[in-house]
Amino acid sequence: MHRTSTACGNVKLLKVYTHHTSPTTGFISMATSKVRKGSSDESMREVLELLENDSRLTAKEIAEQTGLKEKDVQRFIKEMEARGIIRHYKTIIDWEKFGDDSVYAIIEVQLNPERNVGYDAVAERISKFPEVVTCMLVSGDHDLHLVIKGKTMKDVAFFVAEKIAPLNQVTHTATHFMLRSYKREGDIMFEKEEDSRLVIHP
Repeated sequence: MHRTSTACGNVKLLKVYTHHTSPTTGFISMATSKVRKGSSDESMREVLELLENDSRLTAKEIAEQTGLKEKDVQRFIKEMEARGIIRHYKTIIDWEKFGDDSVYAIIEVQLNPERNVGYDAVAERISKFPEVVTCMLVSGDHDLHLVIKGKTMKDVAFFVAEKIAPLNQVTHTATHFMLRSYKREGDIMFEKEEDSRLVIHP
C-alpha cells in the first residue's frame, strides 16, 4: 500500500484513504473500484469543489449533484476533515454593507531569512498576529504578502511600524491600503451594481 500511495495527486489521496479505513466497508469498495475506472478521484474532487463554493450544502444535496451515495459523501467529508484537507467552513461576508468601517491593507515584506529555517519561522510568527488576515510567501521583489485588518488606517500603520517592521528578519515593508474589493475568494462583490448600471444604460 505504501508503494502504491506514491502515485501523484488524487490517486494518492484516495489510496491513502483506503489504507486508513476498514477494508470491509462499502465505501472503500466503491473508492477502490472507481480509482481503477479513473472516475472516483474526479467525483471526490467535485465534492470538495462543491463544498468550497458553498459550505452549507448537505451530504444529501452533494450526493444528488455528484451521483454518489449520501453515506459515501458523509464518510468522505469526515475523512477529509480528519486529515485537514477540509480546513474549516467559512462564510464570505461583505462587512462594508453591514456597516463595518474596517480598513484592510496589503503589506509587502522583504526578509533576511534565518539560517536552517528559511522564511518559515518568521512567517509563522507574523501569522499569529490577529491583525494578519493572510500571510503568503511569494516570488518577486518582496518575500511575504500580508493582508492586514484594522479599525483605522492609523491602526494599520501603527501595527506595521510597531509589530512587523521591528522584527529582526524584516528589512523593508511597503503598505498599500485597499480602497475597495471587486472580487474576493471567488465572489464578485459588485455584481448587483453592475447589473443595475446595465439596465439604466443598455
